[in-house]
Amino acid sequence: MIASQTMFDAVSLRASADGDSVPTILINLTDVLSYGDTTGERLETLEHVLAHEVFHAGLRQAEATLPGWTDYRDNSLSDLAHVRRVMLDEGIAHYIDWRERPGSDSLFTWKPSSRETFAFSQLATACRRLKQPGAARGDVIEVLQLAGSGPLWSKYGAISGMFAAHRIEMALGRRVLRQVIEGGPEEFLRTYRQVARRNPGLSGIPAELIALQ
Repeated sequence: MIASQTMFDAVSLRASADGDSVPTILINLTDVLSYGDTTGERLETLEHVLAHEVFHAGLRQAEATLPGWTDYRDNSLSDLAHVRRVMLDEGIAHYIDWRERPGSDSLFTWKPSSRETFAFSQLATACRRLKQPGAARGDVIEVLQLAGSGPLWSKYGAISGMFAAHRIEMALGRRVLRQVIEGGPEEFLRTYRQVARRNPGLSGIPAELIALQ
């Protein structure tokens, strides 16, 4: 646990490559103090944040042996592959964090909420920008960063992935969602597409991401 004015509330650090360490989660106490007016409220929110980070830490350990993650383990991912990874990694972490928060029943609804629709709209816009010929690298990097960083509802990759995870669990069950996570980003998108085909009210996956499959 640390106290810092930098803009993060918690972060998980990878274990070292030599296997002599385990993943570490840093909690920013400065940010935790703003979670609520009482200690109880702060601890309740911190529980959700820790669940988010524990998922990241656990996935980083598990993915090393999972075939579906073979092409998604290093830092040299293509731009669209990066978005696909964020949709699963950050999307599931956000889902674990938010699915039981107060008010989640108005967020995860049968009819897509405005936030769900907006997230997939932003995902489609980002994918088009990433495929735009002659785009400046600085602009591309900004689009990639916004997939999983920045203001909560602007993180198009994380939030669209969160809603995709919800739709998969509601349609096929939590056991299948766990299997999809093990299967990797491609399996995650394939399964969401399968679910979305059955419900015309759901947003689709941008063609730019589908083309990678």
